[in-house]
Amino acid sequence: MHAALPMENQHCFAGIKGESEVIEFANILRDQRPSLATAEQIVNEWLDHPSRQLADPDPRIVRAVELIKNHHNQNVSVEWIGQQVGLSVPRLSQLFKDVVGTPIRRFRLWHRVFVAASSLAKGAELTEAALAAGFTDYAQFSRTYRQLAGGNPSDARNNTQIMVKGYA
Repeated sequence: MHAALPMENQHCFAGIKGESEVIEFANILRDQRPSLATAEQIVNEWLDHPSRQLADPDPRIVRAVELIKNHHNQNVSVEWIGQQVGLSVPRLSQLFKDVVGTPIRRFRLWHRVFVAASSLAKGAELTEAALAAGFTDYAQFSRTYRQLAGGNPSDARNNTQIMVKGYA
């Protein structure tokens, strides 16, 4: 997807994979006003169109995500993750963003914030949650939390919703 344009309370998305096929099928429905059975057939054709088929994600990226999740409390480098999955850092970074939709370093931070927030929701103290999630200290966690989620972690202790800013 290339763009998401705000329109009142919703967004209009552009540059979606298979967008031209969607437009083609929509124009057929609008111009020809087919019967319900024909319209259903057209929709099913669109749903089965090859452009709608999602490929299995690259297993190396799936493994990289697992490594990030399993080693969130350790400060493993992107270089180490690349070695574990057999990719150079530049190739890992590009593939990761293509498959997951966000840069690997940001994903690692988001996951650590998620782990810390989960600990907070279970009653952990702020510093304890930060250290368990792999942050060096509470100050680092607090800065990262403000950057990604907005606000202070102490204010969010009783709030189970985390809103991540700056997606991508």
